[in-house]
Amino acid sequence: MKRTILFIILGVLMIGQANAADSETFSNGARWKSISRDYTNTVSLVVFIKGGLFRETEANNGVGNLWARTWIKDGELLEKIEFVGGGVSAGLANDYAEFSMSVPTEYLDEVLPALRKQILSPTFTKAVFEKEKDLALRELEAEKDDPNSLAYLLFNKATYKDHPYALKTDGTQESVTKLKLKDVEKYYNDNFYAADMIIAMAGRFTTAQEKAVKDIFKDVKKGKAITLNCAGADIAKIERTEATDPRIQQAKLYLAYAAPSADSKDYMYTKILSEILGGGMSSPYFTALRKEKGYAYSVGTMYPSRLCSSRFIGYIGLQEENVDDAITTMQQLNKSVAKVVTEAELEKTKNHIIGQILYEAETNGKNAWYAAFFENLGLGFDHLDRYVKAVREVKKSDIEGVSKLFDTPHTIFVYKPAK
Repeated sequence: MKRTILFIILGVLMIGQANAADSETFSNGARWKSISRDYTNTVSLVVFIKGGLFRETEANNGVGNLWARTWIKDGELLEKIEFVGGGVSAGLANDYAEFSMSVPTEYLDEVLPALRKQILSPTFTKAVFEKEKDLALRELEAEKDDPNSLAYLLFNKATYKDHPYALKTDGTQESVTKLKLKDVEKYYNDNFYAADMIIAMAGRFTTAQEKAVKDIFKDVKKGKAITLNCAGADIAKIERTEATDPRIQQAKLYLAYAAPSADSKDYMYTKILSEILGGGMSSPYFTALRKEKGYAYSVGTMYPSRLCSSRFIGYIGLQEENVDDAITTMQQLNKSVAKVVTEAELEKTKNHIIGQILYEAETNGKNAWYAAFFENLGLGFDHLDRYVKAVREVKKSDIEGVSKLFDTPHTIFVYKPAK
C-alpha cells in the first residue's frame, strides 16, 4: 500500500514537472501549448480542429474522414517522417478533426519544411483521393459483416436522431460514393481555420525549433470559429427501438441516458460512476448479469466524452428472451447507486483511473494529445495537471448526486435475430 501511494505521488510530481509549459493564443486565434520534457529524445505534435461531425450533413457524411485520409497520404510529410523513424496520422472524431506526428528530436528540423507545406499549402491529387475513397468504401462494406458495429451504429442513430452525433465519422457507402475530389478540397478550404485550431507540442526541443513550429501555425488563415449547436442532443422521451438481423444468434441491448457534457462539473463524477457500475468483472453489472444470471460475458457501461450531451450507456449481448429482465436488472442497479457504490469500491476505482492516466502520461504523444483534448473540451490545456487531484477528491456523495440522471428519459435499443 505504501509503495502504491509513493508511486501515485511520484507520478503527480512527474506530470507537474513535465508540464512546465508555455501557452498562448496567436493573433489568428490558434491556441498553442508547448510542454518541455527534456529527459526524452523525441518530440510530438498534436493538432485539433474543433467541429468534427458538426461540419457534415447526411449528404456529405464521411467527407471529413476522407479529407484526413487523402490529406495525410498526399505530399512529402508522411514519407519524410517515416524515413526518420517517426509516425504521423490524421482522422476525425465526433467533436474534432485530429492530426498528430512524432519524430526523434534530432530530425525535427528536417521535417519542418514538409510540415509547413502540409499545413499551409497541401496537395490533393486525384490518384491519392481515388485510392483512399476506394479503401474507405471497402471498409464500409466490410463493416456490414460485423453485427456488433451495426448494432452500435443503429443504437447511436436511435438515441441521437437528427443531431450530428447520429452521423458516422467514416460516413456511409451512399454518402462516400458521391464524394468528389473537389469536396475534399472544399472541406480543407472551408474548415482549416486557426480560429478553431488547438496545437500542443511535447518533448525535447530547442527555443528555435519551438519558434519554427509556432511560425507555421501563425500563418494559418484565421477564419471564423465554429458555433456548435447542441439542440437535440438530449433525450426527449422514453423510447424503445428494435432492429433485426438474420445472421445473429444473440440479441444486443443498449440502455442509454442523457449524460453531462465534458465541460460539466459532473463530468468526472459520471466517469467514475460508469467505471464502478460496469467497468470490470467485479462490477455490479457484470456480477448481476453474468455471474448470477448467466446471461452473457459481454456486459458493461460506457460514457463517451462529448461537447454536447453525452450518453451513459449500459450494454449486453444475450438471448432475446432475457432482454426484458436484463433491462429491469440494469435499471434496478442504476437506481441503487447508494447501495452498490461502497467506499471501498470508490477508492479502488479512483486508484485504477489514476494509475491509467499516469501510465499514459509517460509518453510525449499522450502529453500533447491530452493537452489538446482537454482544451478542446473546454477544460483547459493544463487539466492533466489537475486530473489526479480531482479524481482523488471525489466523494461518495458526488457519485450519488450524478446518479439522478437515471431518473430522466432514456433510450432502449434492441438488435435481435430475425425470426
